[in-house]
Amino acid sequence: MKIVLLTLILSNRYVSDANREQNYVQYHSQITEAERLVGIEKYNEALTLYRETFASYDSPFLKDYKIATQIALHLGEIELAFDYLQKGILNGWTMKSINRYKYLKKLKDYDEWERIKKDYDNLHKQYLSTLNSHLASEMKRLFKEDRRQVFLGLFFFTSKSQDRFAENKYAPKSEIRIRRVIEIVNEHGYPGEKLVGSDLWGWGLLSHHNSISQKYTEQDSLYPSLRPKLLEGVQSGEMSPYYFAIIDEWYILVKSQRKETVYGYVDELTSDDLAETNELRRQLGIRSIEIRNNLIDIEKKTGMKFSLGPWHNGKITVANTL
Repeated sequence: MKIVLLTLILSNRYVSDANREQNYVQYHSQITEAERLVGIEKYNEALTLYRETFASYDSPFLKDYKIATQIALHLGEIELAFDYLQKGILNGWTMKSINRYKYLKKLKDYDEWERIKKDYDNLHKQYLSTLNSHLASEMKRLFKEDRRQVFLGLFFFTSKSQDRFAENKYAPKSEIRIRRVIEIVNEHGYPGEKLVGSDLWGWGLLSHHNSISQKYTEQDSLYPSLRPKLLEGVQSGEMSPYYFAIIDEWYILVKSQRKETVYGYVDELTSDDLAETNELRRQLGIRSIEIRNNLIDIEKKTGMKFSLGPWHNGKITVANTL
């Protein structure tokens, strides 16, 4: 894993030289520290750090408003909970999603809930006005095209036939889609949560492209040319580091014949990998394996919901190699 680690360090050096007013790797590092505090039930300290971080950055991520809303409610900070709820709506939190958070049902006992319901449509329209609707439609269309083609590959039942389909049928069309993504990144920035309202579409396109086959990945030039720009997008706040990590992990896993576990999302981690995996995560500002697993325990204990996706729903297991 040491070669992979060096590659990321060098890439981050490229990013850190960019002329950015706000460093969102630092933002995510601060949020990760808040999550660590939540995981050891130091809720007051965590909420203080959420306050400070939100006040220091122009574009907090939706997942963080979701968690902070629940922590504020847990501590009886009702006015602050409604403030974060409203800011979450202005960042794309839908009423349908809010209603799925059972812990937030307590907010319905307050008069402020009725105001939020009354203002919801207007707040949601304000959110939609911040997105590039044309690019959102295009990314969704590209994602659907990609998903249909991936589905066709499921009808090939041997690894050789799957590779032939992926290399000969899927790859040429995937290259067209990825070139378009590169054009969008160059012209508008990364098409994720902030630009088009969803990280799902870019994540799907790039993850599928990176998992075509080892032979294809070894000669692919598209993702390696895009990767530094994705890292720059992580630093500028255009891209979630969690989605970058899974996209990058597929590339490294396939190219290395699954000899590198990297960020710990796709393949099972071993205890030998854990320290370097956590270091790679730290460089991106994302939570360690231990912090994530502690948050799962807090979810079960309190009923709160911490939006710990993508990919894994439960704890990330670590196999003991001793």
